[in-house]
Amino acid sequence: MTINELGSVGELIGAIATVATLMYLALQIRANTLSAKYSAINDIINRVIKWQSRIADTPDLMSSWKEGTQNYHGLNTEEQVRFTSIAVEMLAVIEATLETAKNDGLKSESVDAVRAMAYQLMRIRALE
Repeated sequence: MTINELGSVGELIGAIATVATLMYLALQIRANTLSAKYSAINDIINRVIKWQSRIADTPDLMSSWKEGTQNYHGLNTEEQVRFTSIAVEMLAVIEATLETAKNDGLKSESVDAVRAMAYQLMRIRALE
């Protein structure tokens, strides 16, 4: 084999290696994108669960939430702060859900589920 023939074989091997490397990188980027997407979904689910659990498991928060949804101005300052912090947390979860959905990171069913949970919590009334 001449040097020109060896050079041609080397170029062919280099081109094949370049294509293989690009295909591998494309697969890795796709896998990382899916991983980031599912990580974002998990984060949102965990935030929703944490938010609901805090309200449900803490009688003071549940009371402040119920009273705040009925008559915010009737709450004392401490309860207003408590209600506002829970409401801000809820709105942050909703915003994260909608932003993720806007970027095709969530199924519409997941967005609808978060929307329904928020709606239910916003309309809580005293069960007397």
